[in-house]
Amino acid sequence: MHKPVLLQESIEGLDLAPGKILLDGTFGGGGHSKEARKRFGEDLGIVALDRDPAVAAAHPEFKVMTL
Repeated sequence: MHKPVLLQESIEGLDLAPGKILLDGTFGGGGHSKEARKRFGEDLGIVALDRDPAVAAAHPEFKVMTL
């Protein structure tokens, strides 16, 4: 299992709030996006990108776009 690097520092360093949008350009295991959604709720928009098409299937709770 992947452990997100600098999770707390990353989320705290971003100017996130309900109604804003987070661009997760390296979604992977979704750790940062999951934590952001947990803190700010469903009203935080999340755009998730990853190169691995299996990532989208593994995380149906997010709309993950593959490149």
